[in-house]
Amino acid sequence: MKAGAKGHKLDRRGSLIGSLVFALDDEKTGLANRIKELENELKDPTLVNPASVHNNLANALMNSGQIEEAIKHYQKALELNEEDAAAYMNLGVAYKHLSLFDKALDYFKKSLEIRPTADEHYNMANTFLKLEPPDFGSAVEHYKEALRMDPNHADCHQNLGLVLKGEGKIDAAIMELRSALKLSEGSDVNAHYNLGNALVSKADALEGEAK
Repeated sequence: MKAGAKGHKLDRRGSLIGSLVFALDDEKTGLANRIKELENELKDPTLVNPASVHNNLANALMNSGQIEEAIKHYQKALELNEEDAAAYMNLGVAYKHLSLFDKALDYFKKSLEIRPTADEHYNMANTFLKLEPPDFGSAVEHYKEALRMDPNHADCHQNLGLVLKGEGKIDAAIMELRSALKLSEGSDVNAHYNLGNALVSKADALEGEAK
């Protein structure tokens, strides 16, 4: 079996979060079977909730790297149910991976209107950082709102810490990065690395002040 990375993880509501990467060979086989199964479901004239099946099929296509095909099914899900927050959020993820960040933000905003959760704010914040130039102010605002809604969102603490470090707010960054590390129970290598860098930056700053 060839080594590869895991696909998207799903939040509790079925929305895609995290980074899009290619699946392991065994997972690819499972995804191909799942895609075929869902495609067959859509052919059933007695299907009760086709919007949900389109959304699930799109999720499987995303995890297999077929982003543009996935977009078609997310859009079909929205044609059938225009209040499907998961489909809006997942479309945002899809367009983000196509580097169409303004379009991604449009879908994240719609998702946020329907279903204001920490994950929606987190995705918005991450996407504001992808703009050219990055919108740090909006990113920080959405990270903070996400943490207000879910104080245990470790990835949000970590990303907010990195933004604050970039803005020179080292003490605030260290606080967020410590929170991320604590929530990971010390198992997140990136959290260790990022906190270490922030502590070095603080030490350098103090040394510079002492000279």
